[in-house]
Amino acid sequence: MTADGVRLPDPPRYVTEAAVELLPADQHLTPAWHALRRGCVSASEVAAVVGVSPYVDPFDLWWAKRTGQDSQPENRAMGRGRRREAAILEDFADGHPELHVLRVGLCASLARPWQVCSPDALAYERTLQVSYDPAGVPLEPLAVVEAKTDGGSPEWGDDGSDQVPLHYRCQAMWLMDTLGLAVCWFPVWHGFGYREYLVEYDPALAAELRDAARDFLDSVEAGEQPEPGGHPASRRRLKALHPLVEDREVEVPAYLARQYDAAKRLRQTAQEREDQAANRILARMGSARIATVDGAKAFSRSVSDIKKRTQVVSAHTQHRLYRSRARTEKK
Repeated sequence: MTADGVRLPDPPRYVTEAAVELLPADQHLTPAWHALRRGCVSASEVAAVVGVSPYVDPFDLWWAKRTGQDSQPENRAMGRGRRREAAILEDFADGHPELHVLRVGLCASLARPWQVCSPDALAYERTLQVSYDPAGVPLEPLAVVEAKTDGGSPEWGDDGSDQVPLHYRCQAMWLMDTLGLAVCWFPVWHGFGYREYLVEYDPALAAELRDAARDFLDSVEAGEQPEPGGHPASRRRLKALHPLVEDREVEVPAYLARQYDAAKRLRQTAQEREDQAANRILARMGSARIATVDGAKAFSRSVSDIKKRTQVVSAHTQHRLYRSRARTEKK
């Protein structure tokens, strides 16, 4: 047991000179895995710490660390993405016959035991014999490999570039910083195609993430709750904290009520202006599906709009057929 409360295996299994494996890959999502991560910040959490995660915000993560309970249990999409990891790693390995691609479990930094990660895999030179001697340090891997599935987000750059979504860049930096590596591969099923991205270690960003993570864990230990933000995760966590509604009143600061009223008025005005602009574009589009500016797509009919139009046309067709049959029967 370290001073930070992380229990190291005995004897420890070193994955790099900078990190040790706490649990093997087959222990992912087990109670032991959750328990070891609770007092730490992992690679999948660091983006939430700095407020750039699309899935979790600091308020929700803070309460997860305090209670040991996630506000959103794993859903079907999460499970589907995890099951696809093995196939994506196979694609990566097939495209890199010069590498050993091996799975690894929950790892912790030897210098900072509260800094942990669960990389999908590590890549080694195939010409070398990979050793996992628990008593010694294994051959150093060349890179960490993180498999992803994406529906086609424009945040990803061209195949072979280092342009990845910001929350994944934070994840990559945390992985490399924890393991002491300089390169992170992202093999990605992007839309209907396969791509690869290569992100290199950035010491300045890694240091910022470490400082933010340490401050965050200190706030958890001190019970200094952050304010909830506008992220859906904050609302989800508040519902989990207060599942029942009581018939009573609570006084709130006047400035919060003013902020709420002002935001509602601004949203209504913005929605009205958006609807007006959309209608003016639609008036110029006629029956077209897409509007362009200088050849580039600027506006398109929504799927729901196209579906509604299809339903209207179908209804008119059915009505015409009904009237036609009725006239025929009268004759």
